Amino acid sequence: MNARKAELLARAQTLIDSPSYSREDSARVDGLLRMADLCTDPDIRSEIEAGQESARRGNIMAERDRVLGRVHSEVIPFEADRFLPAPSELDRNFTAFLRSGDRKWIPKLSAALGEGTTAGGGALAPSSFAEKLFVLIAAIDGFWAEATLLETPRGSAMGYPILDDAENSSAIVAENGTNSLDSSDLAFGTIAFGFCPSWRTTVVACSQELAQDSFFDIDGLLAKAFSIRLQRGIGAHFISTLLSQAPVGAASIAAASIAPGDLFAVAESVNPAYYPKASWCMSQATLLGILGLKTTTGAFVFPAAVDALNRPTLMSFPVLLSPSMPAVAAGAAAVSFGDHSAFVKRIVRNSLEVITLTQRFAALGQIAYFARWRVDGNLMLNAGAVSPVQVLQQHS
Repeated sequence: MNARKAELLARAQTLIDSPSYSREDSARVDGLLRMADLCTDPDIRSEIEAGQESARRGNIMAERDRVLGRVHSEVIPFEADRFLPAPSELDRNFTAFLRSGDRKWIPKLSAALGEGTTAGGGALAPSSFAEKLFVLIAAIDGFWAEATLLETPRGSAMGYPILDDAENSSAIVAENGTNSLDSSDLAFGTIAFGFCPSWRTTVVACSQELAQDSFFDIDGLLAKAFSIRLQRGIGAHFISTLLSQAPVGAASIAAASIAPGDLFAVAESVNPAYYPKASWCMSQATLLGILGLKTTTGAFVFPAAVDALNRPTLMSFPVLLSPSMPAVAAGAAAVSFGDHSAFVKRIVRNSLEVITLTQRFAALGQIAYFARWRVDGNLMLNAGAVSPVQVLQQHS
């Protein structure tokens, strides 16, 4: 099951498990299940995946019907040992490397991934570990999840072609008439990526006994710890790049607050060509402040709502929650609006590397880890072109 489908099914299960499950939640579950079906590629779907998906979907549907008081459906038994595929040799070698820190596994991991031994003496992470990291970072940072993925074989400087066609149109040509050449031609532009930087986490340490315990999910623990730390660095870099490149679409009336008119103003500044994929980006605190706005009669200006992916919405547009977005303050840019998928996250293929530190922490009876990853980001924006994203600037 691919990472996107797993995420959708997990969201559906979370709604089902909610103590306040309602008919509205049921509609959202149906939407999530339909979107999960679209993520299935029939050409690569294996018998194991089919059994696993059927069992999980059946349990979700049965639990939904039970909560709503419908005729109880039979719950499909799920036997993990039967449906879950056995770990690949690559995954087993990677886990052995994490548990022991023995570098004899590194050549095997590098060879399986088609890469040479890393310069830092670490092990290149297999795709299963990288997928965990992707999903966990996406759960923390909505902006990361929305950004377009660009995977490159190397981290050298490169150009990425972009196309801005937000303002060109067609026209009627009379019979035997000639085409006008006065209109702007459609031209490809380029955004320049420099040498892709390497991001390094701080050290995660655990006891040697815990690392060697076969019942301890060391892969899952490290993926969670690394996702949090990588997001804090990479997420802040992405947001800083976005806010430095996206133009100011509107300025707020007040310095320390956001009024409904401010949001309408920045939304109106975005070219309608970008509305089909438009979204908001802000922090959780900023969203809560906006949802707390009330009219003179005490009613909420923006009722709380979510979309089919369980993302909060504002003015019917999804809200990407990013902890890296600035707080509302004088001169800050706490809100952006537009097509955030126009931001490209560039990742160097097979650059996720996990390093074990055994000798340095041996006296403490510990084994420690840190991760390195080559990631960069840029907004698809030509000089003088229409920006797909606009920023709301707080009054200073």
